[in-house]
Formats: sequence, C-alpha cells, structure tokens
Amino acid sequence: MLPRCHLGGSKGVIVTQVRESHAKFLTIRHFSSRIETEVAKFTVHTLFAFLHTSKGVLTMAEAEPQFDVTITDDDKLWALLSWIFSPIVPIIVLLLEDKKERAFIKYNAIQALVLSVVGYVISAVLSAVVVGCFTGVAVLVYIIVLAVQSYQGKWVTIPVITDFCVNQGWIELPA
Repeated sequence: MLPRCHLGGSKGVIVTQVRESHAKFLTIRHFSSRIETEVAKFTVHTLFAFLHTSKGVLTMAEAEPQFDVTITDDDKLWALLSWIFSPIVPIIVLLLEDKKERAFIKYNAIQALVLSVVGYVISAVLSAVVVGCFTGVAVLVYIIVLAVQSYQGKWVTIPVITDFCVNQGWIELPA
C-alpha cells in the first residue's frame, strides 16, 4: 500500500512510485473531486526524508522539485515551430500528450501562444493608427529572435509574459 501524506494543507494526496531502488523520481498526485492532478515530482531521497519526519507535513519549499531539463533536437524543433507558426502550432503541441509533457516544448509553446495573442490584440487595437502596422512587424521580428534562441536550446524569458505564465501556473521555470 502506498503511504498517504499531508502536502502543504491539501488532503487527499497520495505518493506513487515509492520503490527506492527502482524509481529515479517519485510522483505526488492530488485527488480532488475525482480529478487527479500531478502536484510535483521529487527525488526519492526527498520522499524518504519526508516520511521519516515527525510532522508529516511537506511544503513545496522543502521538497525541491526536480525537472527533466534534457533538451533533445526534437524539443528544439518543436519549440522553433511553436514560435514561427504561432498560435496554430502551440495549440497543436498542447493537445499532443507526449509533447506537452516535455518541459522545454511546453515552456516555449505556452509563451509563444500568449505572446502571439497579445501581439495580435495590440496590433488590432493600434491598427486604427499607423503605429499598429509597425507593432505587428516588431512583434514578428521579436518572435523570430525568440525562435532562434529556443532552437539553440536557451530557455527564453519574455519580461512580462514569462512572469504572467509562471504566476498562472502554466509553466515552470527551470532550476
């Protein structure tokens, strides 16, 4: 039987993949209203340190989530395509189960989607003035620069949009 634990004030949390010798990472899942959502992945030694605490309460700061930061050529290509053909490819990427599980692809796809939507809205609003045409071209040039950086394997940061996406819980910054 898998151990049940109390995770930062949430009840109904269950730990899976606990076998220390067989699991590189373990998964914490939260069950709420019959919907299972993954809360975080932790290293095995963190779990066993948690299970041996007297309080039985694990906060996110104590847990030190581990991210899979290996970036493959496929990840770089999908990130590039997400930027260049935004907003269509990011939507497709987020619908593909195997692609949205890759941190680098999801990170770039969500930011590309948000930036393109914001760019289209700003261009549409300012199109009544001549400035709207220049805004659209500026956003397109910026997207191309970000696409090249993501194809080089860099985790691009857009000043306002990255913070917004992180605060919404859509993306996680790499460690």
